[in-house]
Amino acid sequence: MTITWFWGGLGLVPFLAAAVGAESVSPDLSAGTIRFEAMRTGRLEIVLGRYLGMALLVLVAISLSIAAPFCMAVFWMAEQPVFLQFTSLVVFVPRLWLWSLPFVAVGLSCSCLVKNVNWARLSSAGIVVSTWMIAGLLGFYGDGAAWSSLLGSLLPQGWLSGLWGPGYGWLLSGVVLVALGVAFVLPGYLLLHRRDL
Repeated sequence: MTITWFWGGLGLVPFLAAAVGAESVSPDLSAGTIRFEAMRTGRLEIVLGRYLGMALLVLVAISLSIAAPFCMAVFWMAEQPVFLQFTSLVVFVPRLWLWSLPFVAVGLSCSCLVKNVNWARLSSAGIVVSTWMIAGLLGFYGDGAAWSSLLGSLLPQGWLSGLWGPGYGWLLSGVVLVALGVAFVLPGYLLLHRRDL
């Protein structure tokens, strides 16, 4: 049950995280309220604050999502130890959350680009799909090549397998995903910094 939940999350979380990030700035750009926020604080603080807020929201959603597989395992499957099932799910929550951070950043950058939330959602979903396609093409055409490994390490999918494993080996992939999240936030900041509010 835990494995099914985790691998399902690896496929679903990027789209949900990007959709959440896409709603961070666009509504304020559309309403014009961000002009007043920018008068009281810097644009960098606005972008980073929205990023951290949306990342926290995704963490809460991932944490709450363990309720479904936990109840399924405990109440509808035979001989599932309650404590072991719960702890095995909780252990994977930080891994899924770290996996979501670059995609939250992609959504936020798209949100800084356009005023319409629907366009921000659509463009962020398109970028998420593009990262999966590029990762697949790199694996198919550049399997084992140095250039493929280098380009693959710039995508979140290049660190996906590192999240799966025993012990603390997944922390390296987690640190890189945090760094990719920060790198993907920078275009959003630059867009907002140069934008006439």
